[in-house]
Amino acid sequence: MHKKIAAGLLAGLTAFTFLLPLPRAEAVDVWGAAAQALGIFGIYQSSLSSVLAMGNNVHAQIQSRQQDLKENGRDPNRHDIDVVNGVMQQLVGQADYALKDNNLPFIWSVNDSKDFNAACYPTNYVSINRALVRGLNCDPDEIAAVLGHELTHGLEQHSAHNYARAAAQYYGLSFLNMDAGLMDWNKLAALADYSIAKNVTLPTEYEADKGGFYLMTSAGFNPGGGAAAMARMDYYFTYETENPLEVQSIDVKNKNQENFNDHPDTS
Repeated sequence: MHKKIAAGLLAGLTAFTFLLPLPRAEAVDVWGAAAQALGIFGIYQSSLSSVLAMGNNVHAQIQSRQQDLKENGRDPNRHDIDVVNGVMQQLVGQADYALKDNNLPFIWSVNDSKDFNAACYPTNYVSINRALVRGLNCDPDEIAAVLGHELTHGLEQHSAHNYARAAAQYYGLSFLNMDAGLMDWNKLAALADYSIAKNVTLPTEYEADKGGFYLMTSAGFNPGGGAAAMARMDYYFTYETENPLEVQSIDVKNKNQENFNDHPDTS
């Protein structure tokens, strides 16, 4: 009974409050904040839907491969391609996973890039750089660890979700800055980049590491391939790479400094 009376009083007070006119400034702030929140949510949903739709488009998938090979060329070494084809066929054919209804089957190519990298496009096209294959000494288990990681990005549709979250964060911080004038726009952009790197991209990289390990082991690859690949990557980025953007400092103090890195450290 006491709960019913209290509820009735609360309902009456609430109704009475809505009948009272709010000061104009407060009303504008409330509705403005609500409109901005809805706008940010709309940006997130629109961005997510657009990238997911592109990711389920066969023509976009083919264009992804064509663009990659046009920009980077095709690896001329047949052995590189055969090793990668063997790894990918084993992963795709034997690993324990299920494609979502709006997820295309994986396709892949080995390009001629000198950067130590691989990537899974939103279309589930997996691009593997020649430098990565050579940097891992064409070892199937190590390559499987990296490509299992990339397949997890595709299976979980990380590109679409990360893009949508990043767009929402950019617009959210922009709205906040327009209202409150907290900082200049260059600092705001840096803050947004840092937030996206650490709060959006980095968690999905850890998820891809975990998922990639499961995929490679369920497909029959050596579980030690992941650790070996990380050790080799650490050495490559520290001592071998010719790309200044890839160089990893050997100074422990520099490694421990806060940075904008959106991937886990290799050491």
